Amino acid sequence: MLPRLSTSDDTHRFSTTSLRSASPTSILQSTFLAGGEDCPSSNHHFSSSLSSVDHENDPQSTSLNSREDCVLDTSEDLSSSNIDRDALHHAPSKGRFMSIDQLVDAVKTMSDHCVKQIPPGNKDNKFCLIDNSVNLEQWNARHRAAYVDDCGAYDSSVGTTVNRYFVLESNKAKSVYKKNGEYATESRKIVNKKTTQEWIPLNPQPNPEDVITGHFVYSKLRSDPSFKKRVTTFSGHSSTFCKPVAVVEYCGIHPGHNQPHGNRKHHGNPYCRTQHTVLSEAAKRAKNQPPRHVYMDMNKENSFDAPSNAKQIRNKKHNEKAANRENRPNGQNVADEVLETIAMLNTQNSVQQIIHCKGKIPSLIVYNKQQMEDLKANCVGENGSVIGFDRTFNVGPCFITPTTYKNKAVWHSESNEHPLMLGPTFLHWDGEFETYHTFISHLKRELQSEDIVVGSDAEKALTKALQLEFPSATHLLCTIHMKDNITRYLSEKVGCSMRDRTEIISFIFGEAGIAWADDSATSEFREDRLDDYFIKYPTFQRYYQKHIADKLKRHVQLPLQKGVIDTLWTNNNAESINHRIKQIDWKPQKLLALIQCLDISDAHFMDLRKSLYGRGNFVLCEEFRKHSVTPGEWAQKSANWKNKKMTNFLKMKKTAQAGNTLQSTDGRFAMPKSSGIAKKPGQRRRARAEKVKRQ
Repeated sequence: MLPRLSTSDDTHRFSTTSLRSASPTSILQSTFLAGGEDCPSSNHHFSSSLSSVDHENDPQSTSLNSREDCVLDTSEDLSSSNIDRDALHHAPSKGRFMSIDQLVDAVKTMSDHCVKQIPPGNKDNKFCLIDNSVNLEQWNARHRAAYVDDCGAYDSSVGTTVNRYFVLESNKAKSVYKKNGEYATESRKIVNKKTTQEWIPLNPQPNPEDVITGHFVYSKLRSDPSFKKRVTTFSGHSSTFCKPVAVVEYCGIHPGHNQPHGNRKHHGNPYCRTQHTVLSEAAKRAKNQPPRHVYMDMNKENSFDAPSNAKQIRNKKHNEKAANRENRPNGQNVADEVLETIAMLNTQNSVQQIIHCKGKIPSLIVYNKQQMEDLKANCVGENGSVIGFDRTFNVGPCFITPTTYKNKAVWHSESNEHPLMLGPTFLHWDGEFETYHTFISHLKRELQSEDIVVGSDAEKALTKALQLEFPSATHLLCTIHMKDNITRYLSEKVGCSMRDRTEIISFIFGEAGIAWADDSATSEFREDRLDDYFIKYPTFQRYYQKHIADKLKRHVQLPLQKGVIDTLWTNNNAESINHRIKQIDWKPQKLLALIQCLDISDAHFMDLRKSLYGRGNFVLCEEFRKHSVTPGEWAQKSANWKNKKMTNFLKMKKTAQAGNTLQSTDGRFAMPKSSGIAKKPGQRRRARAEKVKRQ
């Protein structure tokens, strides 16, 4: 309980018992009520010898009759157990900030009762003392100090910062100024109706260590400028200010509700700034967990001390990473990463070649000896696997163009299909022809053959490099990309209806479409079905003849007619590998981390090795079962024998099964693949959509 004040002349006389039983906070609070800034008759040391630093204060003050309104307010429902309910105190004068003497005495008397952060709740004409050590660390690190509260957004355009000097004389703060390296007082005189300013140096000059520096930060609420906030910190005079304390004052009446954030895009929820310590803790946890999980965990622990949404955590992580990039230690920026990868050329087995042209960032070709041997055995020659190329985006500072193929010596134990393998991979910084040409020419030198089948999307620079280095190879184009390009052109450039777009795509790529024509006569006949659409959409006819017809014939029709492929080829294999690369935390990686994550091929070759003795995810095909050994025999063999057997197995020529086949689980039987579900003639919808609801 606070000592009760009397309305008689003995207002300032407190009983010894009351003082002894009252806390320092209560004594200071009562003293404010008795002798505030607007009580010149008071002889208490809190009576103001100086005017308040803020010259915009309301001259009205709190009368003694309203002292009941000045008791500590503990009625707010503060849901956090970490918040001191008694930390917010009523100001000695309503509508005015405290004087310098009151501020100094507050710090001297109440510094042991400061709190870690500004408490929530009503702040009308109140103040509190907070521990300023965290903000000092932020300040020394050249970051902004944060005095976060729940009042809403403040108008930064009208905020001011004032630094002033004071000296203590008889426990009173006296304002001084630093002029020409000396401390002086201000004197003003009126001469000829003009005010002149004169600086009178102090004699003797005070010791610099005894000078108090006051730092005042003024803010006004954006939604109601009459509600003001001041944060005061003192430095110097170490005997008085031995602890880092900040006094946070509020002047005026809060409007009662917070406005939405000014940068909002969607909802208009009231804005309340989140504590810096909360966001720092969230960012720390988010290093090892997704932001969504961090948000849920922190709200379960304490919904009061938690971020308002998961986006806050993502933004905090992004901003910290951006700040760290500006001051990275040695070996952490992109240039240093490239330099470190250059050193890997002679120390690591994965980096095979570095291409460094004048004016460009070095590109890397990454693979190991096993990958190249397996690529040759599976892709070179008749019935070889298709080598797919597809550029990957958003995985790091550079692009990744991996090669993919299928190993035809084994089956995957779960899918009963030939497993997808990662071949040589290209890390580069642009998509120009010259860049791709260096990679393709390297592959040509290593493969030493053009009897291969390559596939890609319609990227011009890549297809040009492939055709230049492998002119005799069969070049396939991804029909999914072709469909998407045609659909996009019809929709965005021509304005074609969805029904017409569907019919056009069906006439080109459907089961009875142009792509499946087995001779030129059939192709011309099926192409005539597009005449009606050529008349209806003349621009589409020009687009088809210029960009589609030749590619469709050379890279889709002819490979089907020659039996190189038995279905429309897509780049799904390369897209699948790209997907697996991006699964490394689904976030951009550094260059060195990208090279390491490409070691997913190690798992493939580990399973290939284990298939030789009947273990792992892969099962040997029937024609290669003669190379298998029992697990017991494998365990007894030396490491050299195992490595030699694995090398010979990789170099063996792999031939494809006749047609598109499906292997039994034990690897002893192969059959053509079925469509999965027998559908009605012309049925396009899924089987579930065709089900008839029974009564």
